[in-house]
Amino acid sequence: MKENRDLILSSVIPKIKHLKIKQAISTEEKFQNEVLRPILKFQNDLFISLVLHHVEVLSKLDIQKMDHLVLRQKVQNQLSNNQKLRNQLLGMVLGLMTTVQLKIYFTNEQALRKRIFSMLTERILDGLQHRNID
Repeated sequence: MKENRDLILSSVIPKIKHLKIKQAISTEEKFQNEVLRPILKFQNDLFISLVLHHVEVLSKLDIQKMDHLVLRQKVQNQLSNNQKLRNQLLGMVLGLMTTVQLKIYFTNEQALRKRIFSMLTERILDGLQHRNID
């Protein structure tokens, strides 16, 4: 069963072809490029939807009517301070790892978690600019 799940995940998660990977890179950077970036790209729309839902529910305001800069600030605040949201986002990433990838993640969890949230924040804020929200 485990092998079947891992094969399915490997076939579903897109490979990012345009990345230029240097020869001498750290294990964390290699994991970031080969595992994290493809998962984040695959889940991008769900991440943005989840974060916007949290902002809308907690602010009790219609995000469609929010000023873009105010929305960005509220999103950044949620990504920094809302532990429930952070755990949901992390779960969305970890849930798409193979068992081997998850073992690698656990060997350097703190550094990789930091990379995940750094990339997620950048990706979500960039995604807000390209959505017709205001």
